Amino acid sequence: MKKITMFLIVLLMVISCIFISPPGAISLQDTLLDDQFIVSLAFEDDGTTWAGIIRDQYGLVKINPDGSSEIFDHTNSCLHDSSNIWEIEIDSQGKVWMLNDDGLICYNGDTFTRFDSIDNYNIPRAYENLLAIDNDDNIWLIGYNPMVNCPTQRIFSFDGNEFTSYEPNGINLDQCNSIEDIELDRSGNVWFSFHRGDPVFLKFDGSEWAAYDSSDIGFAPYNISDIEFDSDNNLWFNDDYTFSSIAYLPQHSLYVFDGENEAVGFGDNLLISEIGVDNADNVWFTGLSPRLGILDMNQKWVIDNSDDVGYCRVMEIGPNGDMWVGTSDGIMIYRYSQTK
Repeated sequence: MKKITMFLIVLLMVISCIFISPPGAISLQDTLLDDQFIVSLAFEDDGTTWAGIIRDQYGLVKINPDGSSEIFDHTNSCLHDSSNIWEIEIDSQGKVWMLNDDGLICYNGDTFTRFDSIDNYNIPRAYENLLAIDNDDNIWLIGYNPMVNCPTQRIFSFDGNEFTSYEPNGINLDQCNSIEDIELDRSGNVWFSFHRGDPVFLKFDGSEWAAYDSSDIGFAPYNISDIEFDSDNNLWFNDDYTFSSIAYLPQHSLYVFDGENEAVGFGDNLLISEIGVDNADNVWFTGLSPRLGILDMNQKWVIDNSDDVGYCRVMEIGPNGDMWVGTSDGIMIYRYSQTK
């Protein structure tokens, strides 16, 4: 019998929608790197911001807390010209790890080191969201073997000295659709989401793997391109038809899954490609339609329909709790103010 947890969540959502005060408002606080296309973002504890940019100049930008900045590109690093930095993560030692068109790159504050292959597996060339760092500073990523007709994939972790390969519970990853995202939950478990088919999710708790398929979440998603966790460790995910060539069917586009009961869906007919959960458990989302919106902690919808929100490639919670949105027009920093 299904546990009562998800029922209570839904009940509280309904009650909130009826009795809680009206939704708040999204306001633009600041912009940075205007007219650049921002494809990745990460923050150090002291507020230092790292961003991957393309357009006028390809490279890695460091924005210091005092507002000064420095660009690393092919002239002063191992980054190649016109090489996109699709993902950035920072470990507990302050090392900056990034995935770009040339592989996995680490910057320790002095030097850049590139890892471009693991045995016969190439480290991804231009794949988004496929980098995560766990609580022990292990780097998680996906490797591909291009030396076959259909590229094969494999899960790897890197402890700073050696790479470890994983074959979860005998699942043949070569027969699975591509892994789209890697994320850590609030308990330190590593999660993986897939593009179409089963499994839908994989979870690794440090010793054992768990697989979740369409029967566990209650439907067969098309493409889960982004997963995030709230303070109660509920998994939020999108079902992304943004760049699909198949017919789009009216359905929910945003879901929450507690790991035990079927997922609960929200938001019909939206094209959501990126999501983020802020410190107050407001769920931010962006895509082609709408450009920017929130399902707030009281389950109220707030949509920003202004024309100044460019195409978003990444969104991350900033040091002060504001949402930093990397767009085709630069970094836009937004704040959500709850109505009192």
